[in-house]
Amino acid sequence: MNAKDVFGVIIRVIGLACICYGFSYVMSWVYILARHNAPKGWSGTDYFVTAVPFLAIGFLLLRKADCIVEFAYPEKRKKTTDSGKTDNER
Repeated sequence: MNAKDVFGVIIRVIGLACICYGFSYVMSWVYILARHNAPKGWSGTDYFVTAVPFLAIGFLLLRKADCIVEFAYPEKRKKTTDSGKTDNER
């Protein structure tokens, strides 16, 4: 595995962690809706509003990890000259 592959795995693990964290907020939201016992200063809606960004970011990181990796590790392009030939073709 090279650095590009490791970076892709790290991005996907962070995305999975965000989904798990968001899912825990969704479960708390469902529990509060069923029991009506939100802690002081929090309501059931607060748990839902907190869960949505975590889930969105997590799914985004899982689905677009390849784009993020390509942005971080762009492929080296061959330098072309005015004649259209690369330096290696001369």
